[in-house]
Amino acid sequence: MRRVTWYKSKCVRGSLPLMATAVWLGLCGQARAGLLAYEGFDYGTATTLAGSGGSGIGFGGNWSGTGTLSGDNASLSFTGAAFTSPGAVVGARYEKSSVTGSILEAQRNFSGFNINFDQAGTYYVSALVKKNSAAEVGLGNNFATVALGGFNVNAEFEMTLGSGGTFTIGAKNSSSPNNITDLYEAGETYFLIGKVTTSPTALGNDQFALAVYGGTAVDNFADTVGNQPLVWHDTYDANITGTASSLNLRAGANSLVEIDEIRLGTTWGSVVPEPSSALLLLLGLAGLTAVRTRSRRRR
Repeated sequence: MRRVTWYKSKCVRGSLPLMATAVWLGLCGQARAGLLAYEGFDYGTATTLAGSGGSGIGFGGNWSGTGTLSGDNASLSFTGAAFTSPGAVVGARYEKSSVTGSILEAQRNFSGFNINFDQAGTYYVSALVKKNSAAEVGLGNNFATVALGGFNVNAEFEMTLGSGGTFTIGAKNSSSPNNITDLYEAGETYFLIGKVTTSPTALGNDQFALAVYGGTAVDNFADTVGNQPLVWHDTYDANITGTASSLNLRAGANSLVEIDEIRLGTTWGSVVPEPSSALLLLLGLAGLTAVRTRSRRRR
């Protein structure tokens, strides 16, 4: 292999800031590569979800159905990853703050793509989810679901915090047998990442997986998001046919829940929040400094 020696030139010293910027931009591009849709609920002080739609990317039109926003211009926080809203000001979140007597369901259609469960593909979806009342844990009809699908269709993938305090994944009307033994705790924000591997034909099973981050010291969930896990917290297979064309949110009648920072993409990195711009720049500078140090040692 021919050794590259251009970096030994003195002119590199004055070019370090430019090179660091190039590395920074490259890392930003890698972090966002594969991102299909993002919804951060950046709607400021608005309190009604239906009709909102000026935020996010990868969607066509506004939200429809039933649901409310926090209206306080504040997002959910999670220290295990650096949440940076791509192209929008961070603020507000989906919220169900009172017992309503009925299930709330909201939908927003994708734009420019669909998820075909009868064609081979790999998709990832992530979201911050928080249940707000210890009294609701164990009650019926207090679930919270983030789904890829559509209203009244069976072509759907779901990530759910169930009524019994469980984390589950599955298809509509079909879910995993609660393989995650740790239960969620009220007041804690969890970062959920789901993986969908679709079958190349309508006859084969689609494969689902779920990873959970956050919680407290009493559970087995990691507090910091790293690389894609070799072993997921839960897996499930189901035969789904048809096409998912929207992002759906559902909250049970007795559920008090907040949902924020939803990402859908084709890679793990596209749905895990990227580091801040400052951190990316520092990483670029560190890498270039290492190159210069190594070059000096070789002289």
